[in-house]
Amino acid sequence: MQQSVTARGPIGARARHSRSPAIWLLLPTLVSMVGLVVYPLARGFYTSLTTSFFLSNQAVFAGFKNYAILLHNPVFWMVVWHGLVWTAGVVLGQLIFGFVGALILNQPIWGQAIFQSVTFIPWIMPGVAAGLLWSLMYDPTFGLVGNLQHFWGFSSIAYLSNVHTSMAAVVVAAIWKGTPFTILMMLAGLQTVDTAVTEAARIDGASWFKVIRHAVIPQVAPVVRTTALFITVWTFNYFDMIYVMTNGGPVNSTQIFPTYVYQLAFGQLDYGLGTAAGILSLVVVGIIAALFIFELARQGALD
Repeated sequence: MQQSVTARGPIGARARHSRSPAIWLLLPTLVSMVGLVVYPLARGFYTSLTTSFFLSNQAVFAGFKNYAILLHNPVFWMVVWHGLVWTAGVVLGQLIFGFVGALILNQPIWGQAIFQSVTFIPWIMPGVAAGLLWSLMYDPTFGLVGNLQHFWGFSSIAYLSNVHTSMAAVVVAAIWKGTPFTILMMLAGLQTVDTAVTEAARIDGASWFKVIRHAVIPQVAPVVRTTALFITVWTFNYFDMIYVMTNGGPVNSTQIFPTYVYQLAFGQLDYGLGTAAGILSLVVVGIIAALFIFELARQGALD
């Protein structure tokens, strides 16, 4: 009995000593998370509870006044709706064109590497440069889109200055900008497709569409879901292109959360109200991400 008791001592000591290095190894990560995530969020939430202005020397605590102002402002709910429309349109367009583009680039064609390299140019282009490019293309006087309309016998339209067409115009530009990333992800997924399954489907007489629908898509579905989650979060928080192309106008027709927060905080110099809008946008995108993750878990994609 004495030997067994004494034998446990060194084992317990070794276990305690083995846990100590693990804690010290995790400490830098924990400190980084607190400094880069927890503290900014806490500080931002406190700022949202104050009336903080650029020219004010100190912030005055106001409770949830800023949130009440936003929730009773029709422009805020317009921003929420525009943010959802913008995100849904861009994500759906990128998934469709990205999958089709990946199918084309996955074929053994001549100059495949060249086509792949050229395809990725919009993605690596800075958002500001892409926004300026599309603003010039949409120009009704000398833009490419206007010239094509004149060539086909139609009158040119100032798409970015029309409340009925401005959102569709920026959505098209964002789809062009982000589709190469979706193509890259889809190409990676297509590389994992079991060719034996697709060949068996062709031998059984399945058409090309049925092979894609019943043999290819089920195999790349996890990649599609993951890509959709990534680009949804990125698109909802995207700022560059809309700010450069429309600055949220005309008449707030393209105003989404990032441009709205910028307008409140740096246009009206109301840091408290702008931060409150930013916190609410974080809540909305958190709900969207949670719904995505819940759906992925329900379908067993996270197992």
